[in-house]
Amino acid sequence: MERKVIICLCAPESKGKTSSIRKVYEQFPENKKMLGEEDGDFYAIIKQEECTIGFSSLGDPKSKQKEWLEKLLEQECEIIVTASRMEQFEIVESLSEKYEYTIKRISPVYDYENNDNRYLEIFHQGNADVIKSLIDKIKKGEL
Repeated sequence: MERKVIICLCAPESKGKTSSIRKVYEQFPENKKMLGEEDGDFYAIIKQEECTIGFSSLGDPKSKQKEWLEKLLEQECEIIVTASRMEQFEIVESLSEKYEYTIKRISPVYDYENNDNRYLEIFHQGNADVIKSLIDKIKKGEL
């Protein structure tokens, strides 16, 4: 397993980053610890036998993005799933360098013009499935 990886879901405002990350977190049934929540965003860790996975859905300007992400890095999570807007990505980048993490930067699937919840649910679940697949492949040493 390639240790110390940040999977960063990077997209503009209101494009499903938090919803997608929450869906990934919900796919893990055990050993969850919520560390904080604020205005719908959250950060948490999951301890598994083979690794610890951190989650931080906060990626907005003027938010606690850096603080939350740094707390997960200090917890020595092997894999961290986080969100960032494009203009905030340098925060993720600088912290990944400081703590010697590799970044897997991905973009979520979303629809610019359609906010129909039926479609959004499909997109969020699809994003979550892709992230979960990345986590599984990282744990197996395939990425």
